[in-house]
Amino acid sequence: MNRKAAEPIDALVSQLADYYAQDTLASDEAAADLPQAAEGADLVVVCTPVGSVAGIIAEMESSLDENCVVTDVGSTKQSIVVAVEQLRRAASKFVGSHPLAGSEKKGVRHASATLFESATVFLTPTPSAEQGAKDITRRMWEHLGGRTVEVEPAVHDHIVAQTSHLPHVVAAMLVAGLRTLPEDYAGLTGKGFLDTTRIASSDPEMWADICLDNAAEIRHAMARLRNDLDEFDLYLDEGEYEKVLQFFGSMKALRDSLNHEKSDG
Repeated sequence: MNRKAAEPIDALVSQLADYYAQDTLASDEAAADLPQAAEGADLVVVCTPVGSVAGIIAEMESSLDENCVVTDVGSTKQSIVVAVEQLRRAASKFVGSHPLAGSEKKGVRHASATLFESATVFLTPTPSAEQGAKDITRRMWEHLGGRTVEVEPAVHDHIVAQTSHLPHVVAAMLVAGLRTLPEDYAGLTGKGFLDTTRIASSDPEMWADICLDNAAEIRHAMARLRNDLDEFDLYLDEGEYEKVLQFFGSMKALRDSLNHEKSDG
């Protein structure tokens, strides 16, 4: 790795972020613009809202060294991969990534050295991505403790619509339900509600981008959820104790199996 691989250089969005990143040793240097930040780098990781990823790569493309590899951490992949594939120099260097890690907190202040340990990391290379770029990206995530899986961008977007994007929408909707309560009652929530809705505290700009970019898949996931809710509503309407019990039992077993897989991994 050259100097810029060993010493992170950020094109930061504000002087405050610049100061804080360097003060916490998250960054050794701040660049004035994106092309300058990319000059001489062996590896560039774009960590911005999904709607800006392809544009950022296009802006820095002319500064990328011949052997530089580019990846991202966006929560949608198809639109990004399609857009970057159109870039003459960057297409063969780009391997899309999505680590399933993070929290509702935003910014350098909430960084964690163990963030990616045991995390699943999707890799979605462009059709023209060089094998060397795939290998470097995979090794980077594995070095950070991640477990990589390569899938087509469309498959990624289908999976995460159900497992990540829909849960975020549902968490926000559960919080929205508090508006139906008198103000004096809205704060009377238990740990279960707070745990279930934690992700509703995530960055609104990031999630607006994600939901609009993956709207078709999210809408399909919402339709499946409506069908499940309608079926459960029928159980309640008919007082079907055994069906309600069976539903909760089967969902408990499925959820418990996820804990088991996590501990085995």
